Amino acid sequence: MKPLILLSGGLDSAVCLWMMKNRNPGVLTFKYGQPHEKAECDAAVELAVAAGCDMRKCMMVNLQDAFLPQKVMGAGFFGGDDADASDTVVPGRNLIFLSVAASIAAVRGFDSVVIGCNASDLLDYPDCRLPFLHSTETAIHRGIGRIAVHAPLSNHTKRAVVDEARKLGVPIDKTVSCYRGTNCGECAACKLREESL
Repeated sequence: MKPLILLSGGLDSAVCLWMMKNRNPGVLTFKYGQPHEKAECDAAVELAVAAGCDMRKCMMVNLQDAFLPQKVMGAGFFGGDDADASDTVVPGRNLIFLSVAASIAAVRGFDSVVIGCNASDLLDYPDCRLPFLHSTETAIHRGIGRIAVHAPLSNHTKRAVVDEARKLGVPIDKTVSCYRGTNCGECAACKLREESL
């Protein structure tokens, strides 16, 4: 497997990177106008370095224009709605991420894209569910080529992700899961993280 890891800088994607770091992975981080963009992107770079990634295989791609309509409408956390996970949904985010990542993977010689969806995401985020991921993979095969979509944490609760992080030696303190980028302790991501640590 030659994986391209979608690394947000958060705990889930960091665990995916550590799971795959012995496979000489590529790393892909997206800027899409998220309120916590700077904190997230800074954490992604720091994690890639800590994992010993070949920085020539680390990419940061700007997708702000793709999400501009949602920003203008104030959808999900773009509108400051981050107290409950259901409020933070950004429709189509993972579809866009996976499509772009698969295109990059095909051009750069990777055979798979790894995304950090976990079992705690399934209720509120439809684009983290396995049927969605399988359908996206099928569409990628038809439109781009044989790029696999892997979600190695799909059966892990957030607490199990934390356990896996500790087992793998992931520097949890370097990850940023906060939707505000400040480790506020108030947003849905911070609450879930605190409950799981």
